[in-house]
Amino acid sequence: MKIQKMLFALLLVFSVMSGSAAAENSATMMEDGRVQITLEFADVNEAKWALQHIADMQSKKVLQGFPDGTFRPNQPISRVEAVVTAVRLMGLEEEAQSVSSATPLHFKDAEQIANKYPWATGYVVIALENGLFDFSEDKIQPDKPASRVWVSVLLVRALGLQDDALGEMTTVPAFKDAKEIPAGAVGYVNVAVEKGLVSGYPDGTFKPNKHVTRAEMAAFLDRTDDQLPGESDPSNEDGTKVVLPELPAIEDHLNGDDIREFKLELESSADGKLEIAYVRKADKTEAKIEQKANSREEKQSGDEAVSAVEQLLEDFALHPDMAQEEVAGRVLDVLNVDHFTTLKLELEFANGTEVEIEDQGDDQEEVEVPEAPAGIREFILEVESAGDKKLEVKYKRDEDKTEAKYESETNSGEEKVTGEAAVSKVEELLQTLDLGPDMGREELLEEVESALGLSEIEELKIKVIFANGQKVEVELEKEKDDKHDDDDDQDDDEENDEDDDDDKDDDED
Repeated sequence: MKIQKMLFALLLVFSVMSGSAAAENSATMMEDGRVQITLEFADVNEAKWALQHIADMQSKKVLQGFPDGTFRPNQPISRVEAVVTAVRLMGLEEEAQSVSSATPLHFKDAEQIANKYPWATGYVVIALENGLFDFSEDKIQPDKPASRVWVSVLLVRALGLQDDALGEMTTVPAFKDAKEIPAGAVGYVNVAVEKGLVSGYPDGTFKPNKHVTRAEMAAFLDRTDDQLPGESDPSNEDGTKVVLPELPAIEDHLNGDDIREFKLELESSADGKLEIAYVRKADKTEAKIEQKANSREEKQSGDEAVSAVEQLLEDFALHPDMAQEEVAGRVLDVLNVDHFTTLKLELEFANGTEVEIEDQGDDQEEVEVPEAPAGIREFILEVESAGDKKLEVKYKRDEDKTEAKYESETNSGEEKVTGEAAVSKVEELLQTLDLGPDMGREELLEEVESALGLSEIEELKIKVIFANGQKVEVELEKEKDDKHDDDDDQDDDEENDEDDDDDKDDDED
């Protein structure tokens, strides 16, 4: 952590004022020469998760509030504003302000900057001189909201890590929506994530085109500030040091519809498993995120998890008056989950309202049926193995409908599945078996035994009819019965031999 953050007691006192009132900073000289500053914003409750980041950037004069007493934390930050904050973060504000506003800029939209943002000309010039723009950029588009991928590139360049980014251009980011990241920005996103400047969302996405809010920009800048070279002592020019008064307990600022505790466990056959835990206490806030998908496991904790979860809660926009179905629907919609097998949600608001939801998945009518294996029109499997274990599977696929039945009986109980759920289950089995019309009886038998892990088979019947009309059937009886039949045949032969001997004796008599 930076020296500045270790020396500062970075805390804010916020008071809710009328929208027309201006924010005024009050300063008090302390005995040790430090200046204690109290900052007031009218809209502090809109992004409490980012208070520490806002305080850090406010103290360095990288981000400031508005004359009407607001900070507007959820307002998207424009590209020109993002460039200005990056230049300030690099400690180049004095150089930027010394540049004449009449300095020509070789961008296609330079006239827009000169007319609407003349005060930003110097910042753009310094940004160009320090490589914050790509050589291929011919427009600034100053009014355009800065996206997550655009800010990622900007901050990686501010750290001077262009070479690192170029070395990561062929590494595909581990996000579900990686294809939405422009090819030329892939390396920058990889470095930004690796350095902890930005992170993905709990649903496994990066959302590269999502607009960055002022609160989020404060967080991104604060994380970048930790890694800037040449960190200096946080003293003002006159030798005094700034210290912000301690932040009051979070509970003091909680509205009745604010969330005090949030727990989520979500399992999906397509997206894996997601667990979120969040607790907001008077003295601290804790959170953790765990996600498992495709044999990969990701975990987040600490401030990063708190920031991610609080951003997620903001997107959920839940309140105590919502019905359970509405709460669950909003959560699933934001996480972009259509089908799930388990949903457990515990929620407590600051006003004491509690919500508990437990759902074991969608109705059978809504079960997403995987694409049927090509080439199989009918499939019958009957198995009985040692220990009274039985399995019976029937599947028939016609042009207008598909029917299936799945019954299993083991020592632990019985399972019977019908309808679309059975069709889904059997077709998943057929996908695993990977049967083909060119298979012989022995090859088909080996495939079924291997896929099902069968042993000590007493009875087995397999029938497969392929779309081309090819039919393969295998039927086995108990091995012990075959041996018993052989013994019976031997006994019959012995009895016949005895009868022949008796006849022979009679003849001799």
